[in-house]
Amino acid sequence: MQTDEQDASNRVRWRCRRGMLELDSILTDFFDRHYHVLSFNEKALFEQLLQLEDQQLFQWFLSENLEGADDFIPIIQLVRELHP
Repeated sequence: MQTDEQDASNRVRWRCRRGMLELDSILTDFFDRHYHVLSFNEKALFEQLLQLEDQQLFQWFLSENLEGADDFIPIIQLVRELHP
């Protein structure tokens, strides 16, 4: 039987799955490799980021245009730094 924490983690991983293959790869890889060591605040920010539309995330992660990303810059930079 899964714990509430495992259920929550599975829901976050599912939300990493995106309609764009590039985003799917970036976010799922980050989740699998690093989510478990994030602080509570970093996890919360990552989860908020996952609520945004693919087009916005694509702009921030793949075109490097961070316009409008003010609240998310710390987690965006962390994902970029840790993505192979």
